[in-house]
Amino acid sequence: MGEAKQLITKENFTQWTKDCGVKCIQKEYDDIAVSAVKNGKTVQEEMQSRGFKDFHQFSKQCPKFKKTCWPIEFAELGSGYVLYFQFLGFLMIIFFVHLCLQVPCMVVYSGSSNLVDWYWNDWTQAYGTDSTRCDCVGNSSGYAATCGTWDYDLCTNQSECAFTTPGKWLCQSWCYAGKYCPKTDMDVSASMVNQYIQDGSGWVVKSYSSCTQNATIIAMCEADFRSGNTAYSGSDLASDEGSTWIGTQWMSPGNLGPDEATNVIIPTMYTVCVISMCVLILMAYSSQVLTDHKVDAGTVSPNDFAIMVKGLPSTATDEDSIQEFFKEHAIKGKTDTEIVKVVIGWDVEEWRENIARLKELKKKLDQTDRTTPEAKDIQKEMVQITGALKSAGTKDTKLRSSGVVVVLFRYQSDMRACLRKWDSFWAKWFNCESENIGLLWKNNGLCKGAALPRFPIGGRPIAKLTVAS
Repeated sequence: MGEAKQLITKENFTQWTKDCGVKCIQKEYDDIAVSAVKNGKTVQEEMQSRGFKDFHQFSKQCPKFKKTCWPIEFAELGSGYVLYFQFLGFLMIIFFVHLCLQVPCMVVYSGSSNLVDWYWNDWTQAYGTDSTRCDCVGNSSGYAATCGTWDYDLCTNQSECAFTTPGKWLCQSWCYAGKYCPKTDMDVSASMVNQYIQDGSGWVVKSYSSCTQNATIIAMCEADFRSGNTAYSGSDLASDEGSTWIGTQWMSPGNLGPDEATNVIIPTMYTVCVISMCVLILMAYSSQVLTDHKVDAGTVSPNDFAIMVKGLPSTATDEDSIQEFFKEHAIKGKTDTEIVKVVIGWDVEEWRENIARLKELKKKLDQTDRTTPEAKDIQKEMVQITGALKSAGTKDTKLRSSGVVVVLFRYQSDMRACLRKWDSFWAKWFNCESENIGLLWKNNGLCKGAALPRFPIGGRPIAKLTVAS
């Protein structure tokens, strides 16, 4: 009988998840490395003395990163992880700061309930600032074309009042104004709020704000059943059923109604929001640049030994000559910099053209009699193209360079010194070295220095180079 097959259980998946989780290895490994030096052992021997067969077994027992750890603790995984979580934190700070800055605006919005005004507003004739928009015009019958206490005589006695909910508005002077007269701000007396009134097929505004009030008559109402400070609520109010899609509890700018945003707090806070956004973005950018340098200084990766050089001529296909140039000129004051390798970036378009031509010739050769002279010419051209492709990286190359190369240094310190010389402000904008003035400017000089060397073409220094990490 064959061997019994092992069933996959939930425990297998649980263990697999633990093994594949991102582990915090650097701290544990550094501890072993320090102990190895103290005990006069190699790192591998120290691992084995602690019961680990190899690095893989050691890494499996390392703890995972804590969910509450700071982003900088991800440095051993590369700066990308650190910068990503820092960016998420930056977004949360922006959201929180702007939420706090919006609180005063939301307080203003919550104090208004003019959403219904959007329903009555005619978009072709907005409220605007026309001083005549609340002039008395009367309704379609000419009633209340001037200011007056038109409701007062209809409710002088509580038992015979024509209105079911009497209030102080009964003793206030009003007139019918045009439909574009806005409602009065809610920070005034509720009984002074203008109301939309149905008038045949259209509507008018019952406007209290258009008239001067009679203090004597109002005082009479404040002492009887008409003292309630409520808004007019007669049966002729224009229906606004279905006029709003959201409630005032959303505290949106729409609560203010059309052309009613007169509170200076709102534009002030939005201006502060824009300024704070700019400041926070600048601070976040500076923080991420500093973090990137900090992580890069504390970890070692392959790109810490390489620079990318642009601006070389298409004829610069000799790795040795490029290597000699940077050996002599990469670092200021040093003419024997150790360069490990130069990798040339070849012209992609030329490479694609050669590959396409090879495919075309092969297809043509398959359709041709191999004994004919034409077939021999095709084979000869294929050999030439194949030879040109294989010559990439040799002194006898027949391909063009893209003008971009990667230079690998033996030491990370040399690579950084090269960047200080070739990637400074003066180097980027004026193709010059930067002169150091004092300790504060040791990495990027304040003053303009000597011109940077140029790569020779035909024995003459012509090509201006740019260097980046």
